[in-house]
Amino acid sequence: MMQQIALIELAVCGAIWLLAVIWPSKRVWESEEGVGVPASRFGILLTFAGFAFILTYVRPWGFEKGQAAIIAGMVFAPIAVILALTARYYLSKRWRVDNKYDDYFILVKSGPYSIVRHPMYTASLCMLLAIGIPWTPLPMLVLSIFFFVVGLELRLEKEELELANRFQDEFAEYQSQVKAYIPFIR
Repeated sequence: MMQQIALIELAVCGAIWLLAVIWPSKRVWESEEGVGVPASRFGILLTFAGFAFILTYVRPWGFEKGQAAIIAGMVFAPIAVILALTARYYLSKRWRVDNKYDDYFILVKSGPYSIVRHPMYTASLCMLLAIGIPWTPLPMLVLSIFFFVVGLELRLEKEELELANRFQDEFAEYQSQVKAYIPFIR
């Protein structure tokens, strides 16, 4: 029974999270202006590979994890949704999947951005864990996390360089006070 409830929660949270992450703001459709971070596209590919390892793995017949793993997934999924939705709210029309920074872009430091600099990445990591911990064998989960984090770090390197060039001292101060995507750690 708990597995069915967890699957329903994961499906609902996954759909909401996915819409929050990929649904572009109206301004994206209206304008192609802005400075992009093209090297981050390879990072996107690797983060997708992390999800692909978890989602496409064929589980052996009768594969089940314990209740603790299911509960962990049930905790991470709503966290992913809350982070993604609040990050989108605070970015408002400035949200861009393609990491293009135009003249309207400002450095947002409030809301979830006061906890981590990249809450959308934190939300994505939480969703990866929400899916992987209860439904994937440990070796595949480790491989998925590896690809996801490598892709994320590639994106962060380029993105933060662009932010540092654009916002200079303001970003340097923000960077020294707030972790990138894992509170208190990274």
